Amino acid sequence: ILRLMFGASFHERCLGRVWWWNFPKLIKSATRDHSMIVTRVHRSQVRLLTATGSFVIPSSVSGDVDLPLESSVLNSRSVRSDFKKITEHKFTYEVTKDPIQFEAFYREMHAPYTRLAHGDSAEIEPYEQFRKKLRNWELVLVKGEAEYIAGQLITYERSGPRFYLVGVRDGSREYVRQRVLGAVYQFSFRHLVERGFHKAGLGFSRAFLNDGVLRYKQKLSQRITGC
Repeated sequence: ILRLMFGASFHERCLGRVWWWNFPKLIKSATRDHSMIVTRVHRSQVRLLTATGSFVIPSSVSGDVDLPLESSVLNSRSVRSDFKKITEHKFTYEVTKDPIQFEAFYREMHAPYTRLAHGDSAEIEPYEQFRKKLRNWELVLVKGEAEYIAGQLITYERSGPRFYLVGVRDGSREYVRQRVLGAVYQFSFRHLVERGFHKAGLGFSRAFLNDGVLRYKQKLSQRITGC
């Protein structure tokens, strides 16, 4: 957050963890030589923070889109480019519930792509811990000329289908440049429409306007529904 706001022209000092009732005292002492305090809190404490004159930046936002996609979205330059790349690179797809393929997707696509996209701030939940939480799911795998190169995990919840994890084989920048992520989204939409769904949750994105994933989802006419 600090790098986004100030670039390289700032100095920071960690103030550690503080009990909530000591927060006003911390603010009073720290503002003598600091112009801003950045703190991470649970969403249940946001209401209390706003009462102190603070402003809140959510760590992530979630949204959904109507299916099938509106003609204005399908005719946009970005989405037409996705379809062009699908044809150019002869991408195809398959939908599976095979747990072996899911583990391969997690370790060979999701984890490396997350590190590529978020660097030091990447948060990757251990596979064994994550797998225990999964109930009703499907995996959409995109295939290049010889192997699966990207995928998307879709979970089915009471509110409907939700895009949960995405990945690119080995975090390859070349596959990203080939717009394989656009193919992942378009094939996932196609699959859900074929199953009769009229809405898809696009999952969480970093809540910054310069976040590439958030910008792409907004091009799909995403509605922000939560944070």
